[in-house]
This record gives sequence, structure tokens and C-alpha cells, in this order.
Amino acid sequence: MLFAIPVSAANQGTLSVVIETTPEAAEIGPDSSFVKTSINVVDASGKPVPNIYLKFHLDAPRKNQLISTDFPIVESTRLMTFEGVLPEGNYEFEYIYPIRGRYSFSVEAGMNKSDISFKNKLSFSISENASERVNFIIFIGFLLVLGIVTGVIAGKSRRLTSAAAVMLIAAALLFGASGSDAYAHGHGNVKESHKKPAAADHSDNNFNLSFAMNPGSGRVGEMNTLLFRATDNNGNLIPGTRFALKLWHIEDDKPVFRTTLFAPIGETSFIFQFFDGAEHEVRLEAVNSVGKAGLMKVIEVEGIGPPMGVKVKTTFFLVFVVFIGSLIGLRIQSFRLKEQAA
Repeated sequence: MLFAIPVSAANQGTLSVVIETTPEAAEIGPDSSFVKTSINVVDASGKPVPNIYLKFHLDAPRKNQLISTDFPIVESTRLMTFEGVLPEGNYEFEYIYPIRGRYSFSVEAGMNKSDISFKNKLSFSISENASERVNFIIFIGFLLVLGIVTGVIAGKSRRLTSAAAVMLIAAALLFGASGSDAYAHGHGNVKESHKKPAAADHSDNNFNLSFAMNPGSGRVGEMNTLLFRATDNNGNLIPGTRFALKLWHIEDDKPVFRTTLFAPIGETSFIFQFFDGAEHEVRLEAVNSVGKAGLMKVIEVEGIGPPMGVKVKTTFFLVFVVFIGSLIGLRIQSFRLKEQAA
């Protein structure tokens, strides 16, 4: 998938920002596909502009008014922020987009931070996984059949007692099961570690690599600032360092994010939200004129339960399906009784 918006710049010709995903948006599955996203800043001829400044925010889809996603806390939140200079005029990252819906990129680009000639929003949509849609339809069908059977039984005894009992049981079960994956994967209380920045470092000859994250642990729905530095033994920053960053989901044993950050002066940062409440491992490798160094750091991420409003709304919708099925069952039994009386 590729989309671009050209913006005229009075003193620089025409700049455009082109965003491309691999695979295309129609083939991306939420919380499943590891998607390569390329952001290219090009001139009027379509060629990348070297040493261009780029800043963008990636925002999650807005809240769904009817049925929430698997990660309701993530809805309508910011997922990541990048700011830096692109030596080749392009920035790439690989990422698991967590939920269905329309994602929005707020993009700024220019020859430098104080000379912005492109500023706009670009967006694309991701549909629900086909298997999730099928499972949802099957589940709704099951509840509808449950309601019909309940209605037929209640109609035979001419009482609604059994129907009401089944509906109350269904409501209790659905209410308890409506928690999201973002909470289910949580690993205890990490509030204390959340307050202190997490840090790790590694030294190799005259190359010192350090990483810090503030706050010290992730929390679903909140942003974390990841800081990277490359210094020599005297504490001087090593210019022209490239940081290869990978965030690994330990429980699922898979990557959730990967990118390379260029640091002209030897340090840079990246702002990111962990959307799943589980331990992640930061895998970092840095390369510059001095050499290569790497480190790993385990980060705890606190899961947050879905809001009460989401639970109530979801429970009401599903119980309503059972109720409709019960009315259908009562109607069916009513016709049968009339036929028998005739």
C-alpha cells in the first residue's frame, strides 16, 4: 500500500511524504502481521531528499462505539513518536499494528527542525482478521440459538423464569470474560519499577553503549521514552552512530517492533507504547567508526483492564442477542401451541 500528499514549499520546490506498507493494508491482520512501514521524503521528481528532518506521530484508531477491539485501552492513544535526521531521506520500521481500524500519521518534514515545509496527516485502515470475524459470527450464532432454545422451553411452560435465569447466567459469564488481552497477559504489580527509569549498559574496548527507559516499566496506554547513547572511555559521544533496535515479546517469543535510528551526535531517543501487558526484551546493537556493541534488557509491561464502560457495553450487546433469540423462541412455541389447539 502506498499513499502520498504533496505540499508546495516556496523555497525548496515540492516536498512529498510517501508511506508504504509491506504487506498492503488489505493483507495486514491486527496483532498478527509483522508489517514493514517505509516513510520516504521525496522531491518533485520523486527522489528521496538526503539529510532531511522528519518528525511523526502514529495514533491508534479511535474508540469503537459498538464493539471494542482486543486492546480497548490502546484505542485513541498515541503509539509512537519519531524525530530525527534521515541521511538517505527515508525511515523504516517493522511493527505489529495491534488493533483494527484507521491509523493516523501526523507528519512534519523539512530541511531542518526550524524550516518545516511539509505538515499533514496521512492514514490507512486495517480490517479485522478473517478468523476473528468467523469466530465472532459463530459466537453470536451460538448465543442466538441459546436464546431460541430458551424461548421455546419457556414457552412450553408458559413462564419466562427459565429464560430469565439463562440470561442472567449468560450476563455474568460474559461480563467476567470481557477482559482484553492487554490485561490477561499482565504479570503482577510493577508500579514500583514503573517509577524508576530502567537502564542497561555495555562496554567493549573504547565503545560504551547505554540504554535507559523512562518510566522504568511499560504500561499499556502510556508512552515510554527510550534513550540511547554511544560514548568512548572518556565519556565523549561518538558521532555517526546507528542504533538497531528490536523489541521482543518474551511470552509469545516474537518481535513486535524493529527499526534503525541514526544519531549524528551519538545519542538519540524514541517514544513508544507497549500495547500488550507482558514482559518484553529490548535488544540493541550500535555501530559506528569505533566498532560494534550490543546489549539486552528485560522490560516489564503492566496490563490495564478494560474500562467498566467497555465491559457493560459489550455485556449488554451480547445479552441483547440472547434476549432476541428468546423472543424468537417464544414466538416459535406460540405458533406451535396455536397449531395444536386448532
